[in-house]
Amino acid sequence: MKKLIWVDPDKISRIALDMIEAPTLTSGHQSQEDFDISQISTMIGGLEGLETLKRNSEVLIDLAAHLQRWYPEALTTAEELRMEARQLEWHIGRLRGAAKTGKLDISFPEYGQHAVAIYYRMTRELLTLSERANPAVFAALQRAI
Repeated sequence: MKKLIWVDPDKISRIALDMIEAPTLTSGHQSQEDFDISQISTMIGGLEGLETLKRNSEVLIDLAAHLQRWYPEALTTAEELRMEARQLEWHIGRLRGAAKTGKLDISFPEYGQHAVAIYYRMTRELLTLSERANPAVFAALQRAI
């Protein structure tokens, strides 16, 4: 878990929950109606922030593989995380291409929000797995992400 790079979990959940149209779970947020999709780049730290999510997604996969020691059923979650990491990479790749053509600003809201939502989903899946597999890992992971 020491390899995880800190990202603001409130911003991650706000961006992701706007996309999946679920109510916010944390108090203190503005209502989802007030969410401005054009601010995603600023909220997440631009393309560099998404690269951080990509690196963190690799750590999440490693953690899922580690949890297989206590919970062999974790194999399924680890494979799902790998597939989601590929989707995350695809969205970031689209944004890299947009940056090269000078269209990052118009492309970031859509592809960036999808990438953040994928990362958010990955963290929730790993938390669920760790809660079943190893409560000590769950507690530490909950603090880390």
